Amino acid sequence: MLPETHRMTTTPALGPADFEQHRAQILTHLRRHDTVLHGVGGVRASAAVIRTIFVDLFGDARSEQDKHRFFLFMAPIFRRRAIARLTSVNVGQTSRMNVGDLEQWLSRLEGFDGRCVQMIDLHYFVGLSTRDTAQMLGVSTQIVLRDLRFAKAWLQARTRWLPTAS
Repeated sequence: MLPETHRMTTTPALGPADFEQHRAQILTHLRRHDTVLHGVGGVRASAAVIRTIFVDLFGDARSEQDKHRFFLFMAPIFRRRAIARLTSVNVGQTSRMNVGDLEQWLSRLEGFDGRCVQMIDLHYFVGLSTRDTAQMLGVSTQIVLRDLRFAKAWLQARTRWLPTAS
């Protein structure tokens, strides 16, 4: 048995419960970064803001898995914050959807393909590249591209079911 000074210590993995405990601090950090997030290039700055918040709250010496889990925790928060500022969104070149409908349809999509909604959140609302989204989810870039195409087509099909404005 090694003496106490030579034992390796491992930091316990972080999970959603750990992040949830810090929700108030996370939201405070987000408010501090509002000007960056809502300015020009705000979506591109989102990933940097998430990394900054993670390091501020949990330190830099965490595993990549912990960082990925934090991104997955933060992505729906970014979606809700972005949608709260919008009235409608483009779902393709000719389709528009109001944000209430978008939330409803994303909830339904999440019910049968949660990973697809995670891809939407990471790629469109956090602003990660296809490669970074794939890395976060542990899949190939081809799978991300395929699933994002599916989600876009699925949402476009839903716009045909919406009542038209008279």
